[in-house]
Amino acid sequence: MFSYDISIVIPVYNAATVLPETIESLIKQNYRFENIQILLIDDGSSDNSGELCIEYANNYTNIEYFYKENSGVSDTRNRGIELASGEYILFLDSDDMLRENTVKSVLSFFGKHKDEVDVVAYKLELYYENEDGVVIKEHPRNANYNKQTGVYPVDKFPYLSQTTMNICLRNTEDIVKFNVNLPFCEDATFNTLNIMRKKKVGYVNGGGYLYRQSSYSSVNKYESPVMASTLLLEYAENLINQFETEKLPKYVQSIILYELRWRFQGKHLFPEHLHKDKREEWDQRFKSIVNNIDNEVIMNQPLLDKYHKFAFIRFKEKNIDVIQNNKGLYFFQEGKQFAKEVDFEIITTDIRIINNEFIIMGFIKSILQEEVEVNIGVYENNSFKLLELKNSAYSYHRKREYSNLFKSFEYKVPLDKIEKELDIELVLKVGDVIYPIKKEFILRDRLFPADTSINKVVKGNFAITRVEKLNFNIKKINLQQKNDIIDQNNQIISSINPEVGEYRLISQTKKIWLYNDRVNIADNGYFQFRHDFNKDQDIEKYYIYDCEKSEIEHRFTLEQQKNLVKFGSDEHKKLFIKAQYIFTSYQGFVEYSPFDKDEFNLILDKLDFQVVYLQHGVLHCHAPWIYSREVTGIDKFIVSSQFEKDNLVQKYLYDKNNIFIKGMPRFEEYSLKKDIPQSNKILFAPSWRSSVVKGKEGNNWKIDEEKLQKSEYFKGILEMCQSEYFKVFLDSNNLQLDIQLHPIINSVMWRKFEELSTERINFVQTAEELNSYLIFITDFSSFVFDAVYYKKPILYFIPDYDYFLCGNHSYSKLDLDIENGFGEFSQDVESLIRGINKIKNNNYKPLDKFKQRMDVFYNFEENTTENIYNEFRKNSFKLN
Repeated sequence: MFSYDISIVIPVYNAATVLPETIESLIKQNYRFENIQILLIDDGSSDNSGELCIEYANNYTNIEYFYKENSGVSDTRNRGIELASGEYILFLDSDDMLRENTVKSVLSFFGKHKDEVDVVAYKLELYYENEDGVVIKEHPRNANYNKQTGVYPVDKFPYLSQTTMNICLRNTEDIVKFNVNLPFCEDATFNTLNIMRKKKVGYVNGGGYLYRQSSYSSVNKYESPVMASTLLLEYAENLINQFETEKLPKYVQSIILYELRWRFQGKHLFPEHLHKDKREEWDQRFKSIVNNIDNEVIMNQPLLDKYHKFAFIRFKEKNIDVIQNNKGLYFFQEGKQFAKEVDFEIITTDIRIINNEFIIMGFIKSILQEEVEVNIGVYENNSFKLLELKNSAYSYHRKREYSNLFKSFEYKVPLDKIEKELDIELVLKVGDVIYPIKKEFILRDRLFPADTSINKVVKGNFAITRVEKLNFNIKKINLQQKNDIIDQNNQIISSINPEVGEYRLISQTKKIWLYNDRVNIADNGYFQFRHDFNKDQDIEKYYIYDCEKSEIEHRFTLEQQKNLVKFGSDEHKKLFIKAQYIFTSYQGFVEYSPFDKDEFNLILDKLDFQVVYLQHGVLHCHAPWIYSREVTGIDKFIVSSQFEKDNLVQKYLYDKNNIFIKGMPRFEEYSLKKDIPQSNKILFAPSWRSSVVKGKEGNNWKIDEEKLQKSEYFKGILEMCQSEYFKVFLDSNNLQLDIQLHPIINSVMWRKFEELSTERINFVQTAEELNSYLIFITDFSSFVFDAVYYKKPILYFIPDYDYFLCGNHSYSKLDLDIENGFGEFSQDVESLIRGINKIKNNNYKPLDKFKQRMDVFYNFEENTTENIYNEFRKNSFKLN
């Protein structure tokens, strides 16, 4: 006999701030409260959680408090199972809550299906708290149950993926307890093994488990492969071993895949930090696990991206056979077909006319191109040719590491080579078979206004018509035909958006150059504008600012101030329509366009400008999903070194003829500061970490402070500030250390970090002139290349380097890696001190091998701004 209808087990550990809310959600249940046993099991809390528990236990006879030495949540829950006097057991974490009808809904279901199931799941909801109050969102996994109350046999419904503790189970002697050796995935293991006893799970579309999202949890702790890679294998292998006498049930396969899936999609799967031997061992164990998952289970996993499914099948490293006919391609493994390709989708990444050339760019989004060569060709009237293919940046499909091979293409035809008319049709070719393109998705089209009926536009003396999909006609036309098409298109746009229609009527009678930087930043755009302003009066030049004019006027002469234009203003929009070149130090569309994307799509056929990227720093991070030519709208690239040019051509698909080694305009300012006096200071300027950023509100970044303070990034800075060894070293050498955090971190966490300042270590909002410092220390910030320009001694300090390699930032590789960098690398303070000491003993000069690299890195000529101006002045194109 049971003393209670249900026991609710709450493991408690340092939860004083949220525990009352958790308990109150149980007191408010619309079920007889006296029939609910609440077990508060304190796992060695060091705050006043225990006192709160005792207070509740003293006030309610059905609330019981137990204290134990800290041993982890699994052992604590097992203790709860042992103490449970209820017929059913429900688990609730001490920071989560239940909807008021949860107990009633669950027990009502068990009353009808008691003999069918041991485990019943109920609705899982995500509970967010922010400045505006509480937001509750339904977890997407609820949809696996079709949101319908019922009994689900797991052989028929293998993709339920019940991995979290929004469950209630019968209190029986044969409950499989929590595995105390698993620090994560213990919930999934517990649920799976108990569900598989009857191979059924119930679901109640009532009540609700409110899963608080605001606090740091074990999910965060074990997110990175640095902490989780070996444990992940052990979790999967443990589940597999539970069923070694039978074929692994599909439900268990799916549970394992569910964990692998989210890690793969979020770059939390592969342990890139491991050395070769350890990594090979890990890969073999991982492959063995994936080989226990049937292709059918992989292909039918509803939450796994279509193309990621093929990545998992390729992880098995088993032969894939391809059979082809005139309809498509069919893929087999071990004699079983698992996929087919009959759609042959093309993603168009750009259509435009530039420098009098009609250009189409895109990539083939056909499956498993690693296994079969898919080509793209073009019919030009009656002739056919294949196009050159390169690896697309979109091979990083929905993630920040390679996932699937997609091949990119570029088709060009000079308009002046067309005598009268040209028909263009793109097709795919595999072997000797030609396949029509059945699907096209347009990512960017800078020729045909989107979401309109316009399929014919004018450029120069040509009409370009989109016949269908990637099928075009280019035809010479006379002036009357040209004006008729323009008038018709203007009428169509004006009927959609009259305001934008007015801008389309602006004629391009002058040469206009626009210069952009980011909000409140005077960067390369500013320096180039200042140089160009008085050159060649036939070109009008305007600097676009995005702040209060009074904040920047002092930087300009009175004449230059007349050509300052507010970002997004009516004047900016008119100039944008007429612009020939847009010089911008930041490449994002929103950085330079006064029109939003919907408005831009209605005027793009009227635009003839080229975007010149005066990049604000040397691109050395590996981020093709951001900077590839397929992704950006960059037409011309200004760089400072041969390394950058080669890198952009080889890895980012830019044409070498559109990359100019001219140097950054701001370097001219630096040249004036080369001889400033040296201080006794060292500068440490680390980058930020995307893993601790929650998002953005307007122009302000939001930092997850708890996650930041638990990060190895923060711990490394803390070690630097608190190291007695470092303090003694700085004292004995009369050195000061300035730490300048990245603006994203600094804007939110300045006060927190400032508290760490000491007599020898100061956190500064703005560093002194870089050339005044004795040594420059950084992690992977592009700021390092400013130090290279000054030929400063450089050290790399990355305490969280393993985490960086495993994805704690928006990129995890460097195109110019640390090994080929400009200084010694360290991950701890003692190694850093040794590096500083070597430089001190070298009279604060770079060590020879690093000095040699600095000497040859930059290879641009002096007079940067003049050389940039002359390049674009001589190549100024003719206005249509």
